[in-house]
Amino acid sequence: LVFGPDCGYDSVNYQWFDKRYDNFAYIDRIVVRNGFRSQGLGTVLYKELFAWAINKKIHNMLCEYNVEPLNKASQRFHDILGFQEVSLETIGQGKKVSMQLKRLAVRCCA
Repeated sequence: LVFGPDCGYDSVNYQWFDKRYDNFAYIDRIVVRNGFRSQGLGTVLYKELFAWAINKKIHNMLCEYNVEPLNKASQRFHDILGFQEVSLETIGQGKKVSMQLKRLAVRCCA
């Protein structure tokens, strides 16, 4: 699931980004079925999304992953793809998330 700015999505994490960025695609969720994980499918999906966003002149890819409890696989995945932490936020009942940003190299001219 991917959302753009000002879409009214009822997610605390989305709303955090929506208040701070105006040109973005927020990746809420990616799901790869058990048995198909660790085969590069997530990377393929993200790279297709990056290409789509660049074509649409979207500058920022945004997402988050759990830090407490730590989702180590998601952390490693997003690190490899070049995401960087912009904030640590506590959401809900003691759940801490790493707010992530990947800036895309969008060409200004055709």
